[in-house]
Amino acid sequence: MKSMMMDRGWLVNSYAQVEFLLGDLIWQLRSFPEYSTELHAFPLSLDGRVARVTEFCQRDGPLRAHSNDILPLFDRLAQLDEGRQFFVHGYCAFYSTPAGDMAMQFRRFVPPAKGEKKGPVRRKDLIVRPAELAAARDRWALFADTSMKIFRGVYQALRLEEPDLLPIERA
Repeated sequence: MKSMMMDRGWLVNSYAQVEFLLGDLIWQLRSFPEYSTELHAFPLSLDGRVARVTEFCQRDGPLRAHSNDILPLFDRLAQLDEGRQFFVHGYCAFYSTPAGDMAMQFRRFVPPAKGEKKGPVRRKDLIVRPAELAAARDRWALFADTSMKIFRGVYQALRLEEPDLLPIERA
């Protein structure tokens, strides 16, 4: 049970790394005139960040040169997303047998499909065994590591690792 919770933690952490990288890239790009007028509404959701970075990759500007590296990450992210939704937002229960077999059950409420304003909210379940969760952890860790390497290259090429010279507004 403890190792399964650790695997879940690695999954959530890997997702958080990628989500933050997208937000930080958007934040850093505010110093470029090509993007500065677009940053009045900072996207907090993952979907919003993906949409904004995709838009930046498709327009003329310094990020366009890196679009062939960045945009494929979003296809992989979409493939991994349904499982992530369970691991991050799902209620978790453990099941075990006297023989030592284990599984985790995740339950979550699923909103109507994207594009539907109204529709049924559904409850979905996902049951994973230790080997399945470990494999998912490995897929997410590889994805996060690959994302970090790509973003590191973008940051170096665009000199985004320079000291932050723009003021930070504090609430």
